[in-house]
Amino acid sequence: TNLLFSGLRSTNFAYVINGPFVRMTDITIDSGGLDLRSTEGWVSGLNVRTGLVTLAGRDNLMENAVIFGSGQPLVLAVGTNNTMRNNTLFSFRSAFRQTGDDSSTILQNNIIVADGSSNEAFCIEIRGGVVLSDYNNFVNRNGAWIGNANGNWEKLLYWQRESGQDLHSLAHDPLFASEAGLDFHVQSTVGRYDGGGFVTDAQMSPMIDAGAPLTIYTNELVPNGFRVNIGAFGNTAQASKSLVTPWLLAVTMNDGGVIRGTNLLRWIYGAMDATNTIRLEYSANAGGSWTNIATGLSVGDESYLWDTTSAESSLDALWRLVLETDTNVVDETDTLFALRND
Repeated sequence: TNLLFSGLRSTNFAYVINGPFVRMTDITIDSGGLDLRSTEGWVSGLNVRTGLVTLAGRDNLMENAVIFGSGQPLVLAVGTNNTMRNNTLFSFRSAFRQTGDDSSTILQNNIIVADGSSNEAFCIEIRGGVVLSDYNNFVNRNGAWIGNANGNWEKLLYWQRESGQDLHSLAHDPLFASEAGLDFHVQSTVGRYDGGGFVTDAQMSPMIDAGAPLTIYTNELVPNGFRVNIGAFGNTAQASKSLVTPWLLAVTMNDGGVIRGTNLLRWIYGAMDATNTIRLEYSANAGGSWTNIATGLSVGDESYLWDTTSAESSLDALWRLVLETDTNVVDETDTLFALRND
C-alpha cells in the first residue's frame, strides 16, 4: 500500500505492481514491461521502448507516458475503470487493445499511432468491455485500421459513426520532432523542448491546444493557449508552446472518407475571442474554386451541421474555414474526401 517508485531505469526487466495507491513517476523501461494490477494507482512520466504495458487493475490513471515498439499490442487493457490521459503510443502493430467483458477504459488526449498490415494493426481495438474515447489523435499507416466496431475502419469518420466514440478526436500528422530519434515532442514555431531548452520549428503541430477543454493545462509554460496539448507532454513543463496570433484547424474528414446527406463539421481555434465570425467553404475540384457553406458563424461554436444535398457531388472535395475579419487566417482539410449525393 502507498508504494512509490521514482527515477528508475531498467533494461530487460518487467514490473508487476500490486496493491492500492501505488505511485510510479519518471520510469524508463527498455525491452521490458509493466503489469499494473494496482487499485487507484498513478503512473506518470513512463517511457517504454519495445515492451508491453498491461492495465489489469482498477481505477488507475496513466498519464504523460511514451510507449514505443512493435509489441502486439503496446497496451493491453483488461482492468476496470482505468484512464489513459495525455500519452503517446507509437506502434508498429496495434497500439491499444481491450479484452474482457467487464473491462473498461477512458482514453483522452492521447496520440495513437499504428503502423502495420490491416490484418494485425489497429490504433484502438476493442475485443470486450467498454471504452470511452475522445479528444485523441489517430494516425494509421500502411494498412493499419483506426478502430473496430461493426467492422474495421480506416477513416476516423467511419470509426466515429460505427463506435459512437471520438467525436472530437483528430486524424492529423502530429509533426513529431523526430520519429527516427524517438523524440515525440511536437513541433512549434513558438517553442519546442529539445532536452536542454526550447527551440523553434518551421511548422506548428495541430496537437497544440487540441485536448479536452476541461483538462488541466496550467503546468504548460506560457504561452499555453489556455488549453492542454494532445500527447505525452500535455500539461507538463515540456509542452510545446502555443501561437499568440489567431489560428484555425479543420477537424472533420481531415483523413478523407465519403459523406452524403447531413454531416457535422468540426473545427478548433485559438488566440481569439469566441465571438469572432468565420465562414465555411466547399471545393468540388481539389481547391480550384470555393463556394460558401455558411457565413457569419461564431468561431466558438466549433461545429456546424451541413446539409450537403445542394452541393456538387465530387471525388475531389475539400472544406475549409476562414476568419471573416482576416482572411489570411484559414485552414482546409489535408486530404481529399468524396461527397456523393447522386
